[in-house]
Amino acid sequence: MRSLVDAAKAAPDTIPAAASGSGSIHHLNLLALENGTDAKFRFVPYQGSAPAMEAAVNGEVQLVIGSLAEQFPLIDGGKLKPLAMLSGQEASIGDKTIPDALSEYPSLKQYLPLSQSIGFAVANSASDDVKNVLSEAFTQAMASDTVREWADGNHYVISGQMGDEASKTFAKLESVFAWTLWDLGAATVDPETLGIPKP
Repeated sequence: MRSLVDAAKAAPDTIPAAASGSGSIHHLNLLALENGTDAKFRFVPYQGSAPAMEAAVNGEVQLVIGSLAEQFPLIDGGKLKPLAMLSGQEASIGDKTIPDALSEYPSLKQYLPLSQSIGFAVANSASDDVKNVLSEAFTQAMASDTVREWADGNHYVISGQMGDEASKTFAKLESVFAWTLWDLGAATVDPETLGIPKP
């Protein structure tokens, strides 16, 4: 990680770094990495994490920012070399330990860690009966051994939030993402003018 950051500082804007599109959590992580280390990469946006990682595997870019869940199969198969976690904790894949970048670069703590949530939504206009049936189905699925084993094996955490609780989580994420983009200089519209409260 240190040699990569040093190279990006020595030759700014020359090391191509892939992430899913502008404004995505992975782009925010790249911006945070740059701001926290004074390195400057050449950001190459892709339409999703899969094409970004494919670009790294094929040598189109030298660095890809993505979640461990997305990168795990490529790391496990020896196609990607993990350099560091941007989550504030180290991680393990088999006998490999991926160090925590925030320990190596404490200045990153000003911007990181950032997290995301993945959810399923139904139209507000759906009847309460429909919402209740779907909620019950997801509750049963999340409690199953199959889903829990899949989540553990793919480095996901299942929160099981629904309704108002889930809405509050996503409102908080909107606030964090909008203000992080603004604070990192990647946004041109002040979130306050959009009525998005500071986190």
